Amino acid sequence: MPGLATSGFDSSAGSRPRKAIRKADDARVTRNVVPADALTLAPGRWGWKMPLIAGVPVAHRMWRGGRVAAAIGSAMLRIGVANAHTWAASNGDPFEFVRKSLAQFVERHGGQIGTNTFPVSLALTGTLNEYAAPDKEVDPTDLFLTIDPREAGYLVLGSTLQVLERQHPRLPATFFHLLCGALNRWVRVYDYRDALEHVERLKDWYSSDPDVGKYEVPDVDASVPAAALRRPLSRAALRRILPGCSAEVQDWMKRAMTLERLSGRCPRPQLQDQAQEELSDCNAPLPCLLVVFSRRDNIEACFDIEAESMMEVPPEPNLTIPANALDPASFRRAFATLRTVCKTLAAASNLIAMLPDSTFNQEA
Repeated sequence: MPGLATSGFDSSAGSRPRKAIRKADDARVTRNVVPADALTLAPGRWGWKMPLIAGVPVAHRMWRGGRVAAAIGSAMLRIGVANAHTWAASNGDPFEFVRKSLAQFVERHGGQIGTNTFPVSLALTGTLNEYAAPDKEVDPTDLFLTIDPREAGYLVLGSTLQVLERQHPRLPATFFHLLCGALNRWVRVYDYRDALEHVERLKDWYSSDPDVGKYEVPDVDASVPAAALRRPLSRAALRRILPGCSAEVQDWMKRAMTLERLSGRCPRPQLQDQAQEELSDCNAPLPCLLVVFSRRDNIEACFDIEAESMMEVPPEPNLTIPANALDPASFRRAFATLRTVCKTLAAASNLIAMLPDSTFNQEA
């Protein structure tokens, strides 16, 4: 497998998730996160380790790509996202140096806070689809930082929207669009709009079946409060309205506006044709967050149905950031984008923790 390093938010052995279905009976939004010092490298599978012979430990280890890892580590030092002290702590292992440096970068920019709501994995890799390019060598000029969820976070917004509606009828829709819009810029959020698309596909499939009357589809419209469908307020209107709202609602809305501004600090990177070709046979990205209005509603039902087929073929990453380790400007832009993503997820996690339906650190 040509992936180079796995780091940051999580430490799965590989860079891609293996489960798409949120654990329905686990009501906690907080997930267990592997600590930074337990992060592992994908290239561990490339070589071999000699066994213990007659009780004598053998320390030989072999892998390909050591020079590539060293080049990447040097580039990280040059642009200031790694520091020389990490090299001593890495025992002279370039893979370990890159891994530790990635983990430290993410931690500095709020990545650990973001995992409270978004259990995601960060990988530095040389390919986006190991099945499309199984023998592709890692090229330091053609790298990708990718972000993928291990499972979907879970957010119930019903009570929050009720509090907002009592202050102003258009605040619920405004809050919903600020929150989901900011997150959707970087990771996939599954909400009522995805559920409605799923229902439309089901209806299309069933329309040619003579037994179409026997099939039932989830009534998503019945699960969406009218307040969520109203026209969002403009920023100018929002600023006029907020002074008359409760302190709690003012805090939520100001944080949501800040989140939107933070999320938009840099553009989402565009992929070159070759990278898009690698992803041409992939499924859609896995949802990073499921947003519903009440537990076990029809939006969640649609999510659970779709989750059964999300891993039939490898999914696209939620986010792919191209990076050229030998071009300081390109490498610096890649990490600037990653910094924005880390801070966005951390800010969203802090906001969600304040909401009435949040179940952080407790069982429902």
